[in-house]
Amino acid sequence: MNRTTAPAAPDRTRARRALLRSWRHLAVTLPADAPELLAPIRRLIKTSLLDWGATPERAEDIELSACELLTNAQRYSDGPARLVMNVRAGAVHLEVSDTSIRAPREIGPDTEGRRENGRGLHIVKALAFATTVRIHPGWGKTVLASFDLA
Repeated sequence: MNRTTAPAAPDRTRARRALLRSWRHLAVTLPADAPELLAPIRRLIKTSLLDWGATPERAEDIELSACELLTNAQRYSDGPARLVMNVRAGAVHLEVSDTSIRAPREIGPDTEGRRENGRGLHIVKALAFATTVRIHPGWGKTVLASFDLA
């Protein structure tokens, strides 16, 4: 008997794509001494967001926010930073955790253009519809931010 393998049915391919799109979760740990990993993580974040249905403009806003939070975690903590990003109910939820128990300080906009840093949390709050900071005594903190996907 000579059997040939039939190509995947269009319905099966469609179902596989739908399954992959439904898996909307990304978790990355950034070592404390590896700032050079921010660029590839940035690309991974943006690619994931675009795959999950974000518009290019919204993907850039969320990518910028995630990188601001990761940069702050690296700068003000002596341990690794962890990013968790997922989509639920049409919203993107970011969580960035680090080992510092100090709450981040929000510094307002620099109208004179003199400061080079201190605007990260301000930017995130301007782009997100909700932000929260959770301090975990004994091991660190988590900054959470939520964004509309579209």
